[in-house]
Amino acid sequence: MLREISTFGDSALEQKVSPANSFLPQANSILELGVNYFGIINQQGKLEAVIFKNDINLSKEKKDMLCMGLRLQSSMQCDFDEELGPVSYTITERNNTKFVSIPFSSYTILTVMNKEIDHTTIIKKTKVILRKFNGKKKFSKSMAY
Repeated sequence: MLREISTFGDSALEQKVSPANSFLPQANSILELGVNYFGIINQQGKLEAVIFKNDINLSKEKKDMLCMGLRLQSSMQCDFDEELGPVSYTITERNNTKFVSIPFSSYTILTVMNKEIDHTTIIKKTKVILRKFNGKKKFSKSMAY
């Protein structure tokens, strides 16, 4: 069922100590709900870790641009948190695909699924895993999700 687990980083040490690497195995249960792609985007807009059944059909350069754009959007939305409250998630639909991004601390969680998959179930499951993970390890000093 699982096609690939990848972690990214400039060094082997960074890959070993990254909180995303510790979280990623728990994300496998989300793939079982029909998600095709689960990625963790860091504060710089770089894909830090990914687990997928079906990869996003983009070149590496375009995938990097997508991740930077999602992270920038998430960061810019924080400017309105005081007045409107924090963003819970963002959904983008394209043809037969849904992209759901969930802000989590200085990270953005990206899930990609077919349009007919119930995104509310995926979001709830992701947030449950994030809460459990938050109790064990810290992604960063502040945890807002």
